[in-house]
Amino acid sequence: MPKKRIKDAKPSKISLHMLAPIKAVMRVVSVVVVLVLVEATTVVALAVVSVTVVMVAVVLALVVL
Repeated sequence: MPKKRIKDAKPSKISLHMLAPIKAVMRVVSVVVVLVLVEATTVVALAVVSVTVVMVAVVLALVVL
């Protein structure tokens, strides 16, 4: 029984040591994903705003001309 416990304890310590960097990597990945999503939404919003501004300008030009 003691030998089995020792064998069981070693992999658990190894897994804990392996989990810490994995958790850190997951945090970094999640932060990067959030930043990418925010940048993508801002880019889309800017594109929509610019398109609407261009459309309004074209409509105004057509109305004026």
